Amino acid sequence: MILSMTGFGKAEINTQNKKLTIEIKSLNSKQIDMSVRMPSAYRQKELSIRKIVGQSLSRGKIDVALFVEQTHSELSATINSDVVKAYYSDLKGITKELDNNEDIMSSIMRLPDVLKSKKEEIDESEWIQLKSLLSQAIDAIINYRANEGCILAEDFELRIENIRTSLNEIAVYEKNRIEKIKGSIREKIDKLKISTDENRFEQELIYYIEKLDITE
Repeated sequence: MILSMTGFGKAEINTQNKKLTIEIKSLNSKQIDMSVRMPSAYRQKELSIRKIVGQSLSRGKIDVALFVEQTHSELSATINSDVVKAYYSDLKGITKELDNNEDIMSSIMRLPDVLKSKKEEIDESEWIQLKSLLSQAIDAIINYRANEGCILAEDFELRIENIRTSLNEIAVYEKNRIEKIKGSIREKIDKLKISTDENRFEQELIYYIEKLDITE
């Protein structure tokens, strides 16, 4: 069965508080050339994902994308109180010195390192779900490639049959074509009015005619 290297597969699942989506795209490439895009919290599983995909899709330029959407609002960052206090202490003195009564808290909250991101770790149960989702996306792209392959196979068969038909039609003209080429070369040499080595002429002619042989 012919498998196309062009394909697309997608799978998604809703967990307790997330929606996970995996998309796999592939284009033509002699070797496997894979890129993987995912949130940083899932980066620890990149090598495993590459291995799983590579074992199923042996060729092509492959793009794997994992999208994670929070379906329930959760606090993903906390306020770094020590940093806020330090900023406030510095800015309070500056505003007093400059006689500026502008509310400094709103400005502080926009400063770097005020918020501490909560680092998420992927647990084993979520990894099992992710592997199942990856398998579904792989199956989808393989089916896509197989369907494309069937279309390619039909196209190849049609073109091959057209070539066979054309060969049968032109075979009857082949003998006359070669004789005509021989005559044309001989005529041009005669016009030069120079002596030729007939044996060498025949050798070169045979070599030239072989390159025109349609059976190649």
